[in-house]
Amino acid sequence: MYLQSKASSETNFYSRINTYKKDRHANIFWRGLTFLFKSQCFRDVLVFDSIYKTNAYAKPLVLFVNVNNHRATCVFGVALFSDETVQSYRWVLNTFMESVGHKHPISILIDRDEAMRQAIDDIFPYSRHMICG
Repeated sequence: MYLQSKASSETNFYSRINTYKKDRHANIFWRGLTFLFKSQCFRDVLVFDSIYKTNAYAKPLVLFVNVNNHRATCVFGVALFSDETVQSYRWVLNTFMESVGHKHPISILIDRDEAMRQAIDDIFPYSRHMICG
């Protein structure tokens, strides 16, 4: 797969794939070098946005974003997963944290998804959670 070969050839590219059954991908996460640099500089606030079923595969796409010192949007990481369960969100959040060296954000902006909120409570117990929208 492309992400696995890119991760093995580029030292700062990070990807994880969680599979179920044989060759069935349940969750995919990736973060490039620029994403890593931006997450190290602008990690105080994290916007965790799930774009629900707007892609060709009708799967949730999650973007980890923030705003930099020029008020431009920075993407920290991207995940595509099979469902919006607490378990999937936990996997995505744990994988994101692993990719940025387990540095917790101070505040997290999320939508009103209950499974997302529960997973964030588990993974980021000391971060402030704010609901947008």
